[in-house]
Amino acid sequence: MPSPDKHAPIQCQLFAYALPDSEGTRPYEALSYVWGSEAAPSPICIDGCALSVTVNLHAALSHLRDPYIERILWIDALCINQTDKNEKALQIQLMAKIYATASSVTVWLGEAAPDSGHAIEVIRTAALQKSGTFSKREPKVEPKKDMVVIDPFFPAGSPAHLQAVGVAVNPPAELSTESPLDQRTKDAILALLQRPWFRRIWVLQEVAAARHVLIKCGPASIDGYAFCVGLSGLALSYIPYPGLRELTHSITYLVRGAIFRPRDVIGISGRFSLDIRPMSELVEMYHTREATERHDKIFALLGMSSDDPSTAGLSVDYRIPWGQLFKRLIHFCTSEQVSVSAWDDEELAVIRGKGCMLGRVTSVKKDAEHRQKVAVTWTNSHGYFGNTKHDLRWIAGFFSHGGWATSNWILQPSARSVQEGDAICLLEGASRPTIIRLQSNYWAVVMISVPPTDDPCEIRGPGGDTAWSDLHKYLEVFPHDLLLTWDWNSHQEGSGDDDELCTRHRDPSRQMTELDGYIDQATSLSNTVGPLEAVGNMKLAERNLRRAMERFGEALRVERPDGVTKLIEDHGGWIPLWLAAGMGNEGVVKHQLDHGADPDAKDKYHGNTPLLWAAENGHESTVKLLLDSNADQDIQGKEKQTPLWRTVVKEHGPVVKLLLDARTEPNSTDIDHRSMLLSLAADKGYKEIAKPLIDGGANPNVNSYLERTPLSLAAENGHETLMQLLLDSGAVPDRRDKDGQTALWWATKMQHEAIIKLLIARKADPNATNEDERADEQLISGLSVEEHAARQTALHCAVVNGYEAVAKLLIELGANMNAKNGLDSWTALHSAARFGHASVARMLVDMGAQVDATDDKGYTPLYHACIHSYSTIARLLIGAGAKVDVRTDGGKTLLHHAAKDGSEAIARLLVDSGADIDAKDDKGWRPLHFSCYHRKDAVSRILLDAGADRDASDKFGWPLRHYLPAEEYRDAEGQLLTYNGNEETEAGGSSRSDQEKSSWLWWPFGSRGTETGEKG
Repeated sequence: MPSPDKHAPIQCQLFAYALPDSEGTRPYEALSYVWGSEAAPSPICIDGCALSVTVNLHAALSHLRDPYIERILWIDALCINQTDKNEKALQIQLMAKIYATASSVTVWLGEAAPDSGHAIEVIRTAALQKSGTFSKREPKVEPKKDMVVIDPFFPAGSPAHLQAVGVAVNPPAELSTESPLDQRTKDAILALLQRPWFRRIWVLQEVAAARHVLIKCGPASIDGYAFCVGLSGLALSYIPYPGLRELTHSITYLVRGAIFRPRDVIGISGRFSLDIRPMSELVEMYHTREATERHDKIFALLGMSSDDPSTAGLSVDYRIPWGQLFKRLIHFCTSEQVSVSAWDDEELAVIRGKGCMLGRVTSVKKDAEHRQKVAVTWTNSHGYFGNTKHDLRWIAGFFSHGGWATSNWILQPSARSVQEGDAICLLEGASRPTIIRLQSNYWAVVMISVPPTDDPCEIRGPGGDTAWSDLHKYLEVFPHDLLLTWDWNSHQEGSGDDDELCTRHRDPSRQMTELDGYIDQATSLSNTVGPLEAVGNMKLAERNLRRAMERFGEALRVERPDGVTKLIEDHGGWIPLWLAAGMGNEGVVKHQLDHGADPDAKDKYHGNTPLLWAAENGHESTVKLLLDSNADQDIQGKEKQTPLWRTVVKEHGPVVKLLLDARTEPNSTDIDHRSMLLSLAADKGYKEIAKPLIDGGANPNVNSYLERTPLSLAAENGHETLMQLLLDSGAVPDRRDKDGQTALWWATKMQHEAIIKLLIARKADPNATNEDERADEQLISGLSVEEHAARQTALHCAVVNGYEAVAKLLIELGANMNAKNGLDSWTALHSAARFGHASVARMLVDMGAQVDATDDKGYTPLYHACIHSYSTIARLLIGAGAKVDVRTDGGKTLLHHAAKDGSEAIARLLVDSGADIDAKDDKGWRPLHFSCYHRKDAVSRILLDAGADRDASDKFGWPLRHYLPAEEYRDAEGQLLTYNGNEETEAGGSSRSDQEKSSWLWWPFGSRGTETGEKG
């Protein structure tokens, strides 16, 4: 009742009103609010009687009361007898219709708080800007006396209405949202969105039914549509408040639609519903919202359901225990054929049933409306179609690798978001798929019931093509036992380690034993294997199968041996022989073998036999049991490896001996690598494995694994004690591998000095060369360090790699430092000079190496040092007496080469060491000819400073300038420099005659012309 006094007591009157079956909205408002705390209630007066209400409701009534006009309101706390459960149930079933028939629904967010009014004004301004109703450039329109000013948030005054009547409203400058919001404003808006009203479940139906929504917070108010538009236009960051964005969006989605709902409410006899979504989808979206009673998480959604939950007994009745109500909901959303366990004190259910796996989620993206765009890869199993032999043809597109097809779903937001890797199953009797996620030994429900994809998929059968939406009609086989949990309290991906979930929610009447616990865990783990295989997740399938075997092994340890048979039979006999063998469960292996299991049956993951698994894992007694059952020891798995091979790799010495004693051929090789077990053991350093192999007759001198001898592999890897075993067992120290290397060569390359000493002490030849001739035809200048390994001694190997200490050790142990290799007749000093190892070269010189030894081309070590510009080594060799004027190909001296290559340091060293600066090659060319022709200016200056003859001619009588192109002579004449000893002057400025100038011309710039010099 109205009152101009704000502090006057609240006065109300109740009257009965019959809702029409078919008319428009009625002249009353419905209040959507949160009851709030019932502590310290406030009194109001109804029909002269006192009634206590919550503080929040009292505040709402105070702000809604008009000073002079009566307001007709429907408020649940006042219009429903809350103590009468029958009336309460009846009225709750009518609430959707009550709110739909109201002319307006007023949302009460609560009393004003600091900046709450400011937050609402900012949202209002953002709505105006987004709707284009005004801009900053538009002048403010003041109302005229004869002009009706329309409240922009009157029910009919949507932004489109304002534009139609030509009203432009400019916001205050301080409220403009075109500039970034300050932190104060952001905090105020986010605080508004965190009010309890946004979290309650009943408010969903109230605004979903509304034809118009007005939102109030204290004295401030805003149209519901404007609130939603403005909020979306602000682009707030919700990062500090996880889940707030989704919570807000799910309610604003419903509020925004109010103005688009028809004003006429079409009545129907019996059940009234807003027909928004199927019950299963509503539950997925909204079950995380708050409710005073758990029942309300279901009852509050009934009026919005587009299907009829009453057929499953889902009607408002608070006398039904929660556990029973939850069961009814699950049966309604899935199938009556599933078994459901639910409890009155938990929002969790355990679902057991048969199912088939349809596919897996391969990607998920969310759009601006938080819908989930899900890509699904379907399984290509036709076994689910039973005996009807339908030809499943996926139009959505084939993968070339396996014929698997994909589809795209667009799913509504859900409490638990879909993730990549989730599986899609169809429970027996269900009409819609379920999305599930593996959690250790069970599956968590992600979405209980999802609509089928709109992507076209067809089943080709006798009746023609059938749409995917009817696919379930053709599914006849549901092979998998699925254990699912639907937990409303868990909205994030679980840890996957809750093996106790099933045992925590067992039938309390069943006595639980330790054995039962292990068996239940083993069974539930094993039941995940088939579904995982069906969706192509073989890695997880194998992992869970192994874990199941571990649990079963625990069961065997608490059970009598004579109970093994009963255990396996009671629990489906699903344990495969290969897994039992791999786990070393001897009791299970014996049981399976005694009951006719094939000892050579391969597993479907790796193609390995039980014997291979047992041998690889070192289960000696299990291996013996399989061998006694005539298991084939030479069957190979997918990787072409025998049990003996895998045992050597895993270094299980006793099992190796057991297999060898069982007459397995010790020289069995891996087919792919053509390797021998002894070589493998030598490579890995498995002395305890090598000994039984040798004792069993393995040949230590065979090239097999990596086409190497066992001795060379052990030498390379530094296995000294294994080397001694091999040598004691008849290994030949100098036996070469396929590439011609000896064990000493490998020990040298890897710098294993102790093994070098051991080999030479055991009569290895320190001067033996490897015999690889692959590099014979290659030019020496193009060889790398590795290529220079061909036909060299161990000393050459050490020097080429710069191993000074190893090289010195070899010489001390008898290696000939002047021995030449078989490739290019290099000595060790040649190699040191060629590869620039100065310290090694110094050591060789100090130990008496021949400094002027020549290779097969007549080159000395000094040549290699000079040609590669190693001046330190060149100086060392010259100091040791190396000849500086030795002739090479074409009669060239080392100074010729330095002049041609432009090596200033080498040229200066040779000149300073007395090299003949005017020495002629076979064509009469002197070093100065080379340096000038090849434009090596610095070397030319060195030669001229040393007195080189600038007027010298070649053997044909041609002077130096003859070899300079004529065009360069002319073009460069203006910038030529004449050179006279250490003096340079500009061309034409010297006192020298023109004849003298033309006898020596210097080109410091420009490019070379056509070569007219060296002939031959």
